[in-house]
Amino acid sequence: MNNKPVALVTDTGSSLSPEYGAKHGISILPLGVTIGEDEVGDKSEIADYKAFYGRLRKKETSMSSCVNTEVFEQLFLDYFSKGQDVVYIGFSSGLSATFDNGAAAIAAALEKYPDRKGYAVDTKCAALGQGLLIDHVIGHIARNPNLTAAEIAQFAEKNSKHVIHLFTTDDLFFLMRGGRVSAGAAIAGSVLGLKPMMVIDDVGKIIKVGIERGRKNSIQKLADNMEKHGYVPGKGKVFISQGDCVEDAFLLETIIKHRYGVKEIFTDYLSTVIGGHSGPGTVALFFFGNKRVV
Repeated sequence: MNNKPVALVTDTGSSLSPEYGAKHGISILPLGVTIGEDEVGDKSEIADYKAFYGRLRKKETSMSSCVNTEVFEQLFLDYFSKGQDVVYIGFSSGLSATFDNGAAAIAAALEKYPDRKGYAVDTKCAALGQGLLIDHVIGHIARNPNLTAAEIAQFAEKNSKHVIHLFTTDDLFFLMRGGRVSAGAAIAGSVLGLKPMMVIDDVGKIIKVGIERGRKNSIQKLADNMEKHGYVPGKGKVFISQGDCVEDAFLLETIIKHRYGVKEIFTDYLSTVIGGHSGPGTVALFFFGNKRVV
């Protein structure tokens, strides 16, 4: 909790850590995650990422569940009761019902505190793309400390459209299980070493935009596509998520530092709620650009 006039709230679809939340005074509500029959921590809790991704490599099934409306509403009521307004910056509604639950909870809480202001922003973002947007919002607030909740929500909404999500996976099994590739394509791709190139589109859904042969080629392609999506060399932070493939993420980081003169790169684990669906070996790249799909 914080005592600022406007409270920011997000969820672990953002892949932001509890340390980040504590440092910046933002509440991060956890989605539920299980693997096999075990509940495991997401980013707002303690998660053993090595163990989690190790179990995924053994083809154990991971499932995620939304933050429920009651949890959201209790948090919003706590803020409203203290005289604070709220902006919830949520996980893409194209990937989870969590945003819808948060929006419904704000509406319910406002009925009890009609003098307060509350806004829900559907970012159409995920993982550290959502995290990058939140980081951008926090920086904007620091430079403009008197912003209203409406102004913060408008800024988040406007900028969310320019968060580019590029990623590749190493094991087509997980995309097959999620219905994004056929069983035949997964088998053929595994035999031939084919790696899908994916984006999150303007409505917040994952789509395949290409395919590369070999892991290094797919990592290189992520870097190549930054320019196509409108990244301005040397300007703006870049975030990278990795699904227990630190060396691959470091390779991508090295390439884009040298090629684009990026000054600030933040790399962290892909949270269990996202990684359970994309699988180990996922490498995702996030930055501000102009077009999500080219």
